[in-house]
Amino acid sequence: MATYLESGAAVDSGYYLNPTTWAIEPVPAGGGRLPAAEGRWLKVPMIVALGLTPVLGLTFLMFLPMAGFVLFFLHLAGLVARPFRKAAPSPAPPPGG
Repeated sequence: MATYLESGAAVDSGYYLNPTTWAIEPVPAGGGRLPAAEGRWLKVPMIVALGLTPVLGLTFLMFLPMAGFVLFFLHLAGLVARPFRKAAPSPAPPPGG
């Protein structure tokens, strides 16, 4: 697998995976440029791209609802902790000050 460190690099046709954004980008026959995105791009064989596509999609479907539940429970924990976050009264100024 060839690694291309730059987004926007001119590449041959094929399938390119960006592990940072979990994106698979097809480049048509005749070549083209990689899209602008952070991270690096790896050229992967077509069979690997076909195998990764459903795995990446299923991972997204599994963790998106979990992220919603985590955010919901963090919000509830913040509401419960709010009364305990009151600031302590400031100390009295020193005499003569």
